[in-house]
Amino acid sequence: MRLIRDAGLSRIRTQAFALGAIPVVFFLLLLSAVGVLRSQTENAAALVQHTDEVLGVEGNLTSSLIRASIAVNRFVKRPDAAHKRTLRSALGIEPLARDLLLLVGGNTAQERRAAAIAVLTREFVDTYGAAAAAYAAHDLRKASRILNSTRAQGLSSAWTTQTSAFESAETALRADRWAKLHAQYQESALVLAFGSVIAIGLTMLSAIAFGRRIVARVERLAAAVRGMTGEAVLPDVIEGDDEIVELDRAYHEMAQIMRDRETQLEKYLLLAKHA
Repeated sequence: MRLIRDAGLSRIRTQAFALGAIPVVFFLLLLSAVGVLRSQTENAAALVQHTDEVLGVEGNLTSSLIRASIAVNRFVKRPDAAHKRTLRSALGIEPLARDLLLLVGGNTAQERRAAAIAVLTREFVDTYGAAAAAYAAHDLRKASRILNSTRAQGLSSAWTTQTSAFESAETALRADRWAKLHAQYQESALVLAFGSVIAIGLTMLSAIAFGRRIVARVERLAAAVRGMTGEAVLPDVIEGDDEIVELDRAYHEMAQIMRDRETQLEKYLLLAKHA
C-alpha cells in the first residue's frame, strides 16, 4: 500500500504542478514582452535625450557666435591686450561646430545643415579674426573693407537661415521621438496591466478547476465509504490513475468483502438456528 500511496501522491503532484504551470508560463511570457517593450522604451528615451543634446550644442554655438560678435565690437572700440584675449577666446567656437556635425551623424538632412553651419562658423572666425587683426595693426581701411564686404554682410543672414532650419528640423524630430516614447510607455503599461489581469484570472481558474475536480472525486469516494455498511448499490469506481482512484478501489474491495462476510454470517446463523 505504501508504494501505491507514494506513486499516487507523485501523480497528484504532477497534476497540480501542470495546472500551476499555466499561469507561471504566461507570466514568464508577460515578463519577456515587458522586457522587450522596456528595451524599446529605453531606446526611444535615448533618442529623445540625444536630440536634446543636439539642440543644446546648437544653442551653445549660437550663443558663442553672439559673444564673439560682441567681443569683436569691443576690440574694435578698444584694441587692448585684455580685449584681445577675450576676442581670441570668443573666436574659438569651431569645436562646437564639429561636435554638432558629429552628433547628427546618420541623419543625412541634418548632416548637410550642420556641415553648412560649420562652414559658416569657419568663415565667421576667419572674417572677424582678419578684421580684428587689421584693427590691431591700425589698418582701418582694410578692416572696414573686410567688415563691409558682401560675404561678411551676408554671414549673419546665412547663419540665421541655416540655424533656424536646423533647429526646426531637430525640434520636429524631437517631437516625433517624444510621441513614440509616450506611446511606448502607454503600450508597456497596458501590456503589464492586461497581462497581470489575465495571469491572475488563469491562476484563479486553474485553482478552481483543480479544486472542483478533487472535491468531486472525494465526494464520490465518501459515497463509496458510506456504502460499505449499507445495502445501497456502490457507486462506480472513479476513473483515473491517482491516489484517489487507488483508495476508491480499495474501499470497493473492502465493501465487497464485508458484504460477502455478512452474507456468510447470516447463512451460519440460519444453519445454527435450524440445527
